[in-house]
Amino acid sequence: MREIVARLSKPLLSYFARRTRRREDAEDLTQEVFVRLSRRSDLRDIQNLESFVFSTAANLLTDFYRKAPRRALERSLDESDLDIAALEPGPGKALEDRQQLNVLLSAIGDLPPKCRAVFVMHRFNEMSHAAIAREFGISVSAVEKHIATAVAQLMIRLRSEADA
Repeated sequence: MREIVARLSKPLLSYFARRTRRREDAEDLTQEVFVRLSRRSDLRDIQNLESFVFSTAANLLTDFYRKAPRRALERSLDESDLDIAALEPGPGKALEDRQQLNVLLSAIGDLPPKCRAVFVMHRFNEMSHAAIAREFGISVSAVEKHIATAVAQLMIRLRSEADA
């Protein structure tokens, strides 16, 4: 295992660093790849280990972006809980806000995968349209359309939940 870590740490870290906004995230994802590898008993039986490792990395990155909106929103909630508590008129409003947040997170999760990824990268990771276009190999116009589609679908969902 040490040989694998020594050989693949830098390429994995570089892979994740190009695809995430924060070095800490790239380091955490790299470590998670090795944690998952260490749990496998059939490591010696894998014929193309490097391909397997980077497939694992790609799957982790997909999970990372799928969970990004929840992490970002939870982080902002955690950081502002004290301020919110001071401004809230009562526990009913806090419950209502949490329910709206859950609706929003669910709606983001229901977006088509590429649309969701583009929206998350732009809104939560603050990536530019051009950077997202390069990442996906699509035009800036396509990125703009994905974001517009996401916003429209989220607004429809939030309005329908509010009317219910």
